[in-house]
Amino acid sequence: MEIKDFLEAFQPVEKKFEKETKKLGWEYTDVLYSFLGIYVIGLYAFDKEKSMGKQLYRRIEDGFVIFVGDTNQRLYSNNYILKRIKESKQPDNFSKLNQLKELKDFLSVYNSIGNVIPIWPGGNESRGKFDCYDLPELYFLDKKIAPWTKYLLEKYDLNLFPDVDEINLLHGIESRKTLKNKSKTVEFLDALDVESYKKYLVRITKNIEEREKYLNKKLDYCQLI
Repeated sequence: MEIKDFLEAFQPVEKKFEKETKKLGWEYTDVLYSFLGIYVIGLYAFDKEKSMGKQLYRRIEDGFVIFVGDTNQRLYSNNYILKRIKESKQPDNFSKLNQLKELKDFLSVYNSIGNVIPIWPGGNESRGKFDCYDLPELYFLDKKIAPWTKYLLEKYDLNLFPDVDEINLLHGIESRKTLKNKSKTVEFLDALDVESYKKYLVRITKNIEEREKYLNKKLDYCQLI
């Protein structure tokens, strides 16, 4: 799916599947992989490939915030991103990212029930302000958040990350995988490049597809009882 087509037809995916999530017994819902977070880290991945002096974005050493140039404008901003996307002449980071097949594949499954999750009251707001670019792997595995994630998994039989077997919060939530989110975010951004970003997109697209199958089976069962 092209980025402009996606944005023109955009609606909160949680609202789209409100009827289905009520059948599943989910009182509060959120998107699993948000557009803004996925798009922002893609821009940063492409920018990191440029030579020094030509990069558009910056981070303070060991920092988790991505700034635009020498300004205090954060890259992780709905207003900034949407404004740039709508411009006729975009920075090349945007044009390169918009043509990426893996991003288009992700956008094609974005509006799927596989991209919706139950959440505790206030959890969606907490996640958006957690300095983790709304990435679920960084948010739900934080030491402060992991007990809540464990509750979701137990209460809803929730298939959160179906293709990552080692992420199992029902066992050992004190493991290394529950490092504080800022440390994990810095580690993630340090290692990020275009190839790892493409692999991440492939993985999360598969996650959404697998969750869609899983949740549709649960919905079919709900209709039988």
